[in-house]
Amino acid sequence: MIDWYHLVLFLHILGTLGLFMGIAVQLIGMLRARQAQSVEAVRLWSSMLRPLGRFMPLASLLIFFAGLALLLGSWGWSHAWLDVSLVLFLLAGLATAHVNSTHGHRLGALLAGSGAGPVSPELRQILTHPLPWTTTITNSILAIGILFLMVIKPGWLGSLLTVAAAFVIGAIISGLVIRQGRNDPAMTPQDQGPLPASQTANQR
Repeated sequence: MIDWYHLVLFLHILGTLGLFMGIAVQLIGMLRARQAQSVEAVRLWSSMLRPLGRFMPLASLLIFFAGLALLLGSWGWSHAWLDVSLVLFLLAGLATAHVNSTHGHRLGALLAGSGAGPVSPELRQILTHPLPWTTTITNSILAIGILFLMVIKPGWLGSLLTVAAAFVIGAIISGLVIRQGRNDPAMTPQDQGPLPASQTANQR
């Protein structure tokens, strides 16, 4: 017979798997939208991010409440790795949710007012904005750090060093990804589509 501890632990792990799946889908969607050369392609890749607005909070709530039940029912508050993981999970989740929500509304509003054709400079600026990239990538590294804490269960020093290392690694990877986005090759004439008749006439 399954006892309550292992059942709640299963739900906790299930939520963790869902969270990592959501982060992977989000990063793929953001990357492909940033690489897109047309508004239609940006709409296509951005549309896959909309379900995450509901899925990610559900996965996070499952992780939080299952973890809280394990903490209150078995582990208690006297473990550094648990206290650090809980605080880090809450702060990272709230910060990422706020940034992604604000960025998503801006992107959605701009796409709604854009027609077909090549990506405008304003849209390109939103797609390459460093803040959502930094929070999303850093949050994914912090999630790995929390997973490390859950498995290794270090003391205060090890827990704080793990958090610091996760922030440093997240900042480095974010910087590399942001720099790569800024160095992406410009659109070719084939990507931009046919020129207007007035410009075609001027080139003759």
